[in-house]
Amino acid sequence: MPIIAHINYATSIRVHRILGRVTAAEFLESVDYYRAHPHLGRTDLINLVDETVDVSAFAMKDLELLRGAFREFYEELRLEVVLRSAWVCPNVRAWPLVEEWLRDRHSRDCMATEVLLVSRLEDAKSLFDSDELALVRDWIGFSELKRFEAPEPSARY
Repeated sequence: MPIIAHINYATSIRVHRILGRVTAAEFLESVDYYRAHPHLGRTDLINLVDETVDVSAFAMKDLELLRGAFREFYEELRLEVVLRSAWVCPNVRAWPLVEEWLRDRHSRDCMATEVLLVSRLEDAKSLFDSDELALVRDWIGFSELKRFEAPEPSARY
């Protein structure tokens, strides 16, 4: 179960927990889900990349495909506000991939999202206030929205 989406409706903050072996397929599945539920795409987002996440199956070339899919989705939303998005990544193996994903991202790009990459949740305080971060840390008010999972490859004998 690589990506589990949660939401706190009172604060309009979504959290994505990224676990296990992750590929571009899970992120593409999330774009399809949010396209079907556009009101959820209008919320701030904190991505929690697990310390043990495996990104070995994620090809850097997949980033362009994902950038296009997310760009198209956010253009459809026609946001009138700037969203906040923090990537919390204590995983040194995943850090370069997340860093590349966020390269050239800023609030004036077509996705209207201010982004931040940190290694600890507490370090996201330049985008989220301490009360919001405490809610995320303690999972207060969050409910599960959806699990984005690519099917496991079939074993071949």
